[in-house]
Amino acid sequence: MKDNRIDEARLRELLGELSDIPIYIYDVTASTNLTAIEYARGGGVCPAVFIAEEQTAGRGRLGRSFLSPGGCGIYMSVVTRVRENTDPTAITTYAACVISDAIEHKTGLSPLIKWVNDLCLGGKKLAGILTQGVVDPDSASVTHAVMGVGINVLGDAPEGVRDIATTLEAEGALSPDRTALIAEIIKEYITGLDAVGTRRLADSYRRRSCLIGRAVNVITPMGTYPATVVGITDEAKLELILEDGARELLSTGEVSVREIKTG
Repeated sequence: MKDNRIDEARLRELLGELSDIPIYIYDVTASTNLTAIEYARGGGVCPAVFIAEEQTAGRGRLGRSFLSPGGCGIYMSVVTRVRENTDPTAITTYAACVISDAIEHKTGLSPLIKWVNDLCLGGKKLAGILTQGVVDPDSASVTHAVMGVGINVLGDAPEGVRDIATTLEAEGALSPDRTALIAEIIKEYITGLDAVGTRRLADSYRRRSCLIGRAVNVITPMGTYPATVVGITDEAKLELILEDGARELLSTGEVSVREIKTG
């Protein structure tokens, strides 16, 4: 495992025209998303980036924890202002495509997207994305989007999750460079925000999906039932065919989807 600390001077150099944006790098923090949300609420200049070498309370979708050990991953949040009525799900969809593209450009590996916010390699989880909106208390409208991402980069996945998680290095990326990958993600994410909600983005998301055509278990608070994924709508809803032939659309935040184990 070869990598040094994330280098802020080099990061700014790699960012080019974006080199002057606010960037905050921490040795340890509870959660970059929480820090970014407080920053946005305090009227901080946007876009801004928050990066940690280690998180002690990283969180994923549905309140799940995200392991964030020091010195081996990318744990970062980008806060931007958003257009009125922007759907956070659309930001998550956009981020998944951007981060997949950045990883491919920098490592040659091609992550797939597991609906709605995970990136996978070799059938295992590589990264998770959590997008949160910041609401103006006076207007009750979403004014900012905080896009948080955790990527497993160096070494092997922690022993307790090695059967379901992986890293870029474990999947064959030679000497993955965290600083360069962070710069690529920031540049692509900030400069391409006009793509959020477009058909072009939806097509890109579908191309990278690892679920279309697959049999799955849909897990809800009321129980679990089998289905087959037949597509993803432009609004990032999962299109399912149930065992009785009925069709169903799933929206983000309502269910978790897991592939059926066979054999």
